[in-house]
Amino acid sequence: MSKKNFKNYTDDLESRFGVSSLGWLEPLHENFDNIEKRMKFYVEENIKLREENDKLKSEHYKDKELKNIEEKLEKLKSDLYRGFPIYENEEEAIKKWKKAHAKKMHPQPKTKKIRKYSGYSFGYEFVPFELGVAETCYCTACRERALIESKGDIEKYKKLLEKYDAEFDFDYI
Repeated sequence: MSKKNFKNYTDDLESRFGVSSLGWLEPLHENFDNIEKRMKFYVEENIKLREENDKLKSEHYKDKELKNIEEKLEKLKSDLYRGFPIYENEEEAIKKWKKAHAKKMHPQPKTKKIRKYSGYSFGYEFVPFELGVAETCYCTACRERALIESKGDIEKYKKLLEKYDAEFDFDYI
């Protein structure tokens, strides 16, 4: 067999089997050429579709990441708007303590089915030390009342603070 480069398999029929490729083999040549063209087209189309699919997946991934980043940003903004370095779980604990303190120490009569509380306000104290920050929320009215009643006696002042439930330590180190 000669080492010729054949266009396709049908070109070699004459040398292998002694059959002339003239005439009746022409439709086969055309069919093989058409099949070869279609195969090339489908392979190229498949490659294009895979590339487009990868592109869409990467864009979808980008959208997911962007959404996660936006959620984190909103959470950080809400932490920033509180004005203090107070985390959500700490803020919830503070709200619960404020409500309980107001009910216990500053009750007012009901008016129009709404209980109102007055005569107090809350403050915050942040004291840094080696391990972190000691964070305290306090009722200014109860602290002042304890200070006045203790008349300078530190032990009595501490007991009155406990009695009036005037301070709430919310530090989560």
